[in-house]
Amino acid sequence: MRNRVVLAVALLAVSLAGRAGVTEPTRTIPFHGGEAVVRTVAAGEEVTVKDSAGQVLAQSTCDSGTGSYDQIVAFLTALKQQVGARDRPAVAALVDYPLRINQLPRKPRLIRSASQLQADYAGVFTPQLGRKIAKLDPHVVFCRDGMAMGGNGVVWASDHGGTLRLVVINP
Repeated sequence: MRNRVVLAVALLAVSLAGRAGVTEPTRTIPFHGGEAVVRTVAAGEEVTVKDSAGQVLAQSTCDSGTGSYDQIVAFLTALKQQVGARDRPAVAALVDYPLRINQLPRKPRLIRSASQLQADYAGVFTPQLGRKIAKLDPHVVFCRDGMAMGGNGVVWASDHGGTLRLVVINP
């Protein structure tokens, strides 16, 4: 029950983050290991992620298809927590179906429903993928083609009806 409450709060945060009030044109968000500089531009938000030495790790523009930087961080945090807790229903609720799983060199695999994901959860969220998601820093964000990336491309999310959802996994 507690995980479901945490999930509900996380989903609410994802859908509301960055939408209340007036956004400052440029803001710096410090996080463990670096900082994100978020600048409001006509197309959305230009996000520059730097490590603690000031070296640029990622620079991209997050538009309405990706959600705001705050929404992306909230989503990646929720995904990381729920995968770590092995909460199958909560993880399944964070997905927009069909979920594409790229399995090079084989063809991509599609998970078409929450019930299919829960039935093959161990086959999708393998220990190796779980470790990659556990290591991802939700603040290190990169946006492209209407999607937001976490974990150096391990997971990709997109805005669906005002809420970010997982759409691609690259295990």
